[in-house]
Amino acid sequence: MHMKKIGFASFVLLAVLLLAAACSVNEPEAPVSDSIIGKIVCTMEDFQLDEATKVTSTMTGKLISSTWDEGDVIAVFPSKGGDHVAFVVSDGAGTSNCVFDGQGWGLISSSSYSAFYPFHPNTHKPGEWKAVNVSYEGQAQSAKGVFSVGNFDYMACTNAAPVFSDSPSGTCTFTFKHLGSLLVFDLTFPIAADLSTLSLECDNNVFTKAGTVDLSQATAAITPTSKVNTVSMNLDGISVAANETVRFYMMSAPDTLVKPTLKVTTKSGAVMSKKYTSTYTLKTGGARAFTETFDMPPIPGHILTVSPTSFLLDYKSQTITFRVTSDGAYTLAPAVNWITKVSETAVSDTETDFVYKVGVNNVNSIRSGDITVNGVLYTRTVSVSQTGLTLKMPDTGDGLTIYTTTGNYKYRYGPSIIMNDDGTIDAWFSSPGTLGSRSGMADVFTWRRSSDGGQTWTAEQVVLEGTKNKEDAWSVCDPGAAHFDGYYYIAYTSTTNTTSDGGLQGLENNCYIARGTSPSGPWQKWSGTGWGNDPKPIIKYMDGSTHNGGPSGKWGIGEPSIVVKDDTIYIYYTYDAGSTPLTKVATASRSNPNWPGALTFHGVAINKEWLASEHDGLTSDQGLYKMYDSCDVKYVEDYDLFYAFHSSWRITASSRLSVWTSADGLTFTYLGSLQNKSFASIPWGYDVDDPDLIPFIHNVGVSGDGLGHVNLSKTQYVSFGYSPVDATDRSHGAWSTYWSTLTY
Repeated sequence: MHMKKIGFASFVLLAVLLLAAACSVNEPEAPVSDSIIGKIVCTMEDFQLDEATKVTSTMTGKLISSTWDEGDVIAVFPSKGGDHVAFVVSDGAGTSNCVFDGQGWGLISSSSYSAFYPFHPNTHKPGEWKAVNVSYEGQAQSAKGVFSVGNFDYMACTNAAPVFSDSPSGTCTFTFKHLGSLLVFDLTFPIAADLSTLSLECDNNVFTKAGTVDLSQATAAITPTSKVNTVSMNLDGISVAANETVRFYMMSAPDTLVKPTLKVTTKSGAVMSKKYTSTYTLKTGGARAFTETFDMPPIPGHILTVSPTSFLLDYKSQTITFRVTSDGAYTLAPAVNWITKVSETAVSDTETDFVYKVGVNNVNSIRSGDITVNGVLYTRTVSVSQTGLTLKMPDTGDGLTIYTTTGNYKYRYGPSIIMNDDGTIDAWFSSPGTLGSRSGMADVFTWRRSSDGGQTWTAEQVVLEGTKNKEDAWSVCDPGAAHFDGYYYIAYTSTTNTTSDGGLQGLENNCYIARGTSPSGPWQKWSGTGWGNDPKPIIKYMDGSTHNGGPSGKWGIGEPSIVVKDDTIYIYYTYDAGSTPLTKVATASRSNPNWPGALTFHGVAINKEWLASEHDGLTSDQGLYKMYDSCDVKYVEDYDLFYAFHSSWRITASSRLSVWTSADGLTFTYLGSLQNKSFASIPWGYDVDDPDLIPFIHNVGVSGDGLGHVNLSKTQYVSFGYSPVDATDRSHGAWSTYWSTLTY
């Protein structure tokens, strides 16, 4: 099939009609004259390469142009009616200038003319110039380097008037416009293969299969008469080598493609594909380029399945079975260390079960394994979902820095966040004591409110300080806020070690609590037996008990978090006796107005020492061993589960946002972490998702209502302190505050 070819040089095509061999489908039986009685000049506009398209370095600029091939046919239609005349390219084929041999046809000054390319006598009938048929079926490329799209590059020029000033026989100039869109594919193949088809697919019918063009209109356009979800091209006869890049061309009518899938199928049945997540507009006369390197295709005739697809929370009892069905030789070798092989059993002559034990619990993720078939290594992906939670942070930079540090001990960290029924958000921050009403304090609480999801905030207010000459005079630090039964409760960290004597300043901390009817106070502090202004700890570090008795000179108790479920108040707190910090839990009855004095202690809820030693493989003499932060705990109503969030390897480039879950609120199981691996000097691979979390984070706060409940029908948020990536000073307290949405 002869057709116009795509090249890479701008051109203007001059087509001169000569009176010679017959060109019209209604040609006369014998020639009339050998003289020129009319001249037709044809020019063609170039395709305009989409500026936003993904292109290779070999395709630069905007102009993509063409030459003519022998046998190309152009039809000219007079506007006053009558038959069209078809002209066939002969002399000048392969160049931008072609000479047509014509006979018995001349221009009329009172008429205008329309032209169409490509003309097919079998489908384009006389008198149908107001409905010229077009079709995108049957596209093909038969060899590398031969880019033939002319039979589908529909072009038209309408209502052109002849000019007789330079010739008594007249000249009519047609400027052809492309009616469709050119698709250019630069594809790199991972394997040697004989190709079969190339296609673009969408979920709905957007591609024009067939249509018509009305040449009587001022501007010709394709009107679809049939639409399908796929446009495709036959590649029979094209073979590629491994890692070879080949260019393909295909035509389509103007369409809007929503998340299309690019596919190349080989003769053996292998499918290489790329699913796009964007929307692409194919413009009239436009060109769009796609540059892709395909991954290794699935193995035709070899099936790898996995069971189960969902792990329960008790992950240590879980196994996963890979079943390989194959007529050829194979080995299965998962390339990740989150599973350990238990057994290999032949099920039949063609099936084998490989059973693996799950080594860790995982957030929802895609896991990879390698399968070798007949000496060729293929990567197969397996979807592994964890019941309960998938977390997503926006890309780096998409969150907000709601406080920017100005130097050492300039911070607003450890936020406690309450989302109110009216859509406002209250947040309390641990802030420098220099903001308070008297000197000598280490920390005070500031409070701000947002009405637009954290985009803007009210002016900062200092709302809680230590009481002068009382046990909490040194600080109120690490807020843990709740709101129920008419009161705001805010638990905090403080210590009686207020001087540097003995090297204990700021150590051996205890947990205190205050209540008030407003988020900004005033507050009554728990005094040991009731509410007043003589604060006493509700949880004491060196109390001599089996729960909270610890050695001297350590951090102690603090960093509380409160959740209320049914009639039970859960208060979580850090217990740091010098090793990896643990999170412990105590409970009380909500019906008791003096509940802080009636706590029941349940011991360790979140064993970060296990996370450090058994999971992360650290030893107690390594610096990271102790760098596991305090937890903020919330109850997610949609899942009927408690979730705990904390930073691991705090304030380092390798810092992670770690997540645990619990059915009863007393004992938690590790789920996984988020980490920005591009910054991490120690990327933790097998249970870590990579959401572009910013590094150097610490003291995480997660949103919830006054009871510490999360309702997933509402947007949720996470906030934490962090040391900016470009910081030149990473001294203690030089922290900004980050705010972001959090998707479960």
